[in-house]
This record gives sequence, C-alpha cells and structure tokens, in this order.
Amino acid sequence: MALRRAAAADEPLLLRLVAANRSIAGADVGARLLEQQASSAVRTWRARTPPPDEQIVLLHGRAVGMLVTARETGVLHLIEIGLVPECRGEGIGSVVLAHLLRVADHERRTIRASVYPSNPRAHALYRRFGFMAVAADQLAFRLERPPGPRRAGAA
Repeated sequence: MALRRAAAADEPLLLRLVAANRSIAGADVGARLLEQQASSAVRTWRARTPPPDEQIVLLHGRAVGMLVTARETGVLHLIEIGLVPECRGEGIGSVVLAHLLRVADHERRTIRASVYPSNPRAHALYRRFGFMAVAADQLAFRLERPPGPRRAGAA
C-alpha cells in the first residue's frame, strides 16, 4: 500500500468514493442525488482553511481509495477515507488508518473523525484503533483519538 497526492485526473475517483461512502451510510436515494452530495462534500472540504491534503491509496500501483485530512494546531482531521467496493474488508483501510495514527503520534496531534451511525463496520474499525466517541447527533458520531507515544521512525 502506498499513498500519493491526488491530481486533477483523480476527480472522478474521489467523487465515486465519496458517493459510495454516502451510500454505505444508508442514504437510500438515487444515483443523481448521491453524485450531488459527493460534489457538495468535496467542495465543502476544499473550502477549508487550511486546505485539506487529498491522497490516493494505491495497491500494487492501482488507485483503490482515498484519504483526505486537514491539519490544525494539535489536531489532524480525518475528513474522508474510502476504498473501492472490491477492496473493502481486505484490511487496506486498517493499513491506511494505522499509517495515519503513526503520523498523528509523530506530530503529537489528536485525530478527529466523524462516522455515520449506520456504518457499524467503520465504528468497529475506529474502536479497534482507540478512537472514542466525544459527541453525537442524528448525522454522525464525532470520534477522537489522542496522540500515542512518539516512536522513532514514525511517519
């Protein structure tokens, strides 16, 4: 598994993955509405200050997912993580998340993430990695994981 910075040519993949995440979340809506929700989500995260870091997850050189993060003082926001359907449940998300935790630990940052209530697999993944629920509403659980011990060579 490797990560590379997203390029303009990756836009269709980003939009497809964001739409797939919304679909997993239980959005029982048509494809056109999912596309609109995905476009809106991407516009929203790109409007952040500072701008997010959009990365593509590569497996054997093939683009199979995305990781979108943003940094603020003391915090690493996990904005979006997603994999193509055929790569879900294969441990790739765990590898990506473990990498992100190493980076956050090295930088001494708390990681913040949000998870849809209708996505129990994501809840289980985050719990395994030490995330705790800090808030919840009808749309999402807000999760945090404080930085762990700094390890030599992390990041």
